[in-house]
Amino acid sequence: MFQKFSVFFLTLLMAVPAFANNRKAAVLGFEVEGGVDPQLGKLATNTLTDLAKNQAGWKLNPPSEFEENKLMYCEEDDMSKCIPKIASSLQVDVLVTGRVSKDAGQLKFTLFFYNNKVYQFSSFSVPQARKGEIPKLLTEAWNNQFQPKVAKLEIVCPEADAKVFIDNVFVLSTTVGVNVVPSITPGPHAILVKSRTGAEWKGSVTIKAGETSSVTVEFPVVKEPVKEPVKEPVKEPVKEPVKEPGSSSGTSEPGPGTTPPPGGGQEPAGQESSMNLWKVGFWSSAATAVVLLGAGVYTGTQVWSYEDEKEKIMKNSADPSVYVGKNDVCKNPTAELKDTCDNGKAYAMYTNVLFAAGVTVGLVSTYFLYKGYLQSDAQVTGQVESNGGSSVRLMPFVAPGGAGFALGFSF
Repeated sequence: MFQKFSVFFLTLLMAVPAFANNRKAAVLGFEVEGGVDPQLGKLATNTLTDLAKNQAGWKLNPPSEFEENKLMYCEEDDMSKCIPKIASSLQVDVLVTGRVSKDAGQLKFTLFFYNNKVYQFSSFSVPQARKGEIPKLLTEAWNNQFQPKVAKLEIVCPEADAKVFIDNVFVLSTTVGVNVVPSITPGPHAILVKSRTGAEWKGSVTIKAGETSSVTVEFPVVKEPVKEPVKEPVKEPVKEPVKEPGSSSGTSEPGPGTTPPPGGGQEPAGQESSMNLWKVGFWSSAATAVVLLGAGVYTGTQVWSYEDEKEKIMKNSADPSVYVGKNDVCKNPTAELKDTCDNGKAYAMYTNVLFAAGVTVGLVSTYFLYKGYLQSDAQVTGQVESNGGSSVRLMPFVAPGGAGFALGFSF
């Protein structure tokens, strides 16, 4: 299974020397299948021997044949067991050999590598009419094993101190011009750059091994809203009341039969119902939780898809025995499994992040649900009249959970 991670992070690979000094190495003569020109085996052996001689810090053993060492040190046909035995018997740190065979009318070269106590293999096929390309293809296989290529990313930014995030992980703060990420894993990556002004630029790039990719950041222009002048309300002149003859003031007394409004003649202003922010918070957080969990389900299905793809690759491998006995073939993936393992790990990481975020937002939504819909306070209604003497009155009250009476005193 792919390893599951709780925290999403961006893997930036720094170039590391592949080998320490004074490493003992051996290149054994290639096996040649019956019916194949033996000179092709010698060509492959000589090409890899020359490459080993140019490898810094290597001490190369005298030449010998793979078939001889196989008869002497191991009887297994399983190369994943035989190659380590030969390397141990020869007391070498690095062992390289291979086999030349026919495959559907083409020449097939299979290379066996034992390095850092890890067995790996690589293969390629070439038409017989293109034998001249064999040394080049052997050199490429050698370099992929012992001299991995480093991919770089250049980010051209017009501003300084902008924040660069790759796959949602902060990488660097920019300077004006070219900013270099010295090493990045091959494959697709999402890029987000945040300006100090709040503007954002989003883009994507597909990184290829051994190449330098470049992206140019262009922030959108942020337009400030136009402020309209505040209009002050026009005050109407206050009309003085007309004084009746014989009255000492302009204040009119209420006529007979009229009841003055409560509060000195001022009508109570209508109260507008304000927005319930708790309810708004519940619906918005609930919708967000559903989206996050839905996205987590989708990325989870992608993990299963890559799991199936991994099984197919292992089943159809040229040498399936290399995977026998390994609990986790993605821990040190072969070349044919590397992209599938990387993609599977990435989607597994996304799934964990999305489910964790969805559960967290769901808990917040539950709190908003309680505050907006479930919490209620008792409401008390009633009136106490004053008739100039001490008295006791019953006051009814009504609440969502029931009703009753309370005692009221007036003095």
